[in-house]
Amino acid sequence: MIRDAQPSSRSAADEVLFVTDNSTVSLMSLGYKQAAADIIWLRSIQYFVAHLMTDRRYPWLEHFIYQIIELDERFKQVYLWAGSCLLYGGEITVDKVMASNRIYEEALKRFPNDYEPAYRLGMNYFSELRVSDPQEQQRYKAMGIAYFERASQAPDAPPTVFNLLRGIAKQMGRDDVLFYALTDELLRVREPDQRQYLEKRLAQLTHKMQRDGSPNVAIGAASSLKEARAREQRRLAETPYIQSLDYEWVFDHEPLPLDWRTLSSIADH
Repeated sequence: MIRDAQPSSRSAADEVLFVTDNSTVSLMSLGYKQAAADIIWLRSIQYFVAHLMTDRRYPWLEHFIYQIIELDERFKQVYLWAGSCLLYGGEITVDKVMASNRIYEEALKRFPNDYEPAYRLGMNYFSELRVSDPQEQQRYKAMGIAYFERASQAPDAPPTVFNLLRGIAKQMGRDDVLFYALTDELLRVREPDQRQYLEKRLAQLTHKMQRDGSPNVAIGAASSLKEARAREQRRLAETPYIQSLDYEWVFDHEPLPLDWRTLSSIADH
């Protein structure tokens, strides 16, 4: 009678009955871990929506999310869904942004070549994380830019990421950010007209950096552009069927030494 009369009590009782530890869930799945992850995800969606429409409190949501990840760590959609729910399910606070960041960081570990986790981390650090200390706020914004730059280097990065980076660089007066955004974009572009346009903008930017009294930065930028062009020409000559970033990761890195002592030294540092 109490449960029928008071929806909140009914919901609380049902949630307590549902919550189990990870070992119990693994045992109950009988080896069908992906199916169990699907079921818990559907239940988590129901749980989130029920509280979104009522009290907007989600004490068990992170528990469910990490259960799903443990059952099926390659379930990419869950990371993106969970990060959004933890952040936007109610009032945005520092704790909620950090909880969302933890989910996206887990996604980035498992999907390092996917642009979206890095892009969402960039949005959280640059736009959503608000603190009172100005220096700490600037540090978070710099972290956001770093994640945007990483997102722009992913093979599946859409043009919107480059547009966003260019906009941020212009707003903040960060010529260095703009330079690296343009060089990353240049490595992807195949159309001759677009490549010519980007090279022209990079030349103008290098000249501006020299004019503004940053000769060392400008020289380094020009050198980086020259190296990027050389790498691209080498890729086209050797493996034109491989994308630019894939070529850099696979073929353009110096081989690591195979001696175990040297490798151990590298790992220690």
